[in-house]
Amino acid sequence: MKKDLEHLESWLIANKLTLNTVKTEYMVVGSKQRINSLVGDLTLSLNDISLRKVKSTKCLGVTIDEFLTWDEHIDNVIKKLAIGVSLLRRNRKVLKKCDLMN
Repeated sequence: MKKDLEHLESWLIANKLTLNTVKTEYMVVGSKQRINSLVGDLTLSLNDISLRKVKSTKCLGVTIDEFLTWDEHIDNVIKKLAIGVSLLRRNRKVLKKCDLMN
């Protein structure tokens, strides 16, 4: 893993690019059994800055978790829909019926 990070770092330098290490995070992906069997916490660093380990991240609007399940993404979509429905319900007397349908 460290070798890959060193390769990434040299590639960035060769292409005159920088990586925002403050925003950079990593996620270990696998089955529940495999992730639970990992002993200790994996510590990765780039440019002498430790990278933050996360259990889920958002990529192009889709929430990806460490087990590659849809659970967290579906929960986020349900929350957003509930807020939208609540706003429509509160404003249904003010809005025209055709506006509510669109």
